[in-house]
Amino acid sequence: MRQDGACLKDLMDLRYRMLKHKNKKMLYRLFLLVLMDSLIITLSGPMAIYIRYNLLFEPGAITFQYLPWNLVVTLGAFAGFRLYQGIWKYASASDLVNIIGAGAVSAVTQAMGMKLLNLSFPRSYPIMYFVVLTAGISVFRFGYRILGFLQSRR
Repeated sequence: MRQDGACLKDLMDLRYRMLKHKNKKMLYRLFLLVLMDSLIITLSGPMAIYIRYNLLFEPGAITFQYLPWNLVVTLGAFAGFRLYQGIWKYASASDLVNIIGAGAVSAVTQAMGMKLLNLSFPRSYPIMYFVVLTAGISVFRFGYRILGFLQSRR
């Protein structure tokens, strides 16, 4: 028969391996979430311009010079509004408020940054960008919740 210390050590080792596996899974999900957010952020600017010009592509209207800064600032705003800490299976109204706040910070900082760099953009662009970004992030996050809900009902 094994001693209590050995059993306890085995249990602790098993718990450590389970937590290690769970952390890897959570890091993988976080990576995918940041990747999807980056894709939505990157597409939000051109989509806002596309909508602004009545669904016509205007060649000189899209400025990509600010995109790297916008990506960093927006992901930072998302982290600041705790969009990467919750479990999106349980997304709620407070998460939507955080998405709206992060989108607003992103739109305002992008407009200020583009103005500082003397990049031209339509006056309506920051508002359109905010709407497209907030809608894209919300649909993605709450779509994940709806999918989880539908799968749990089966």
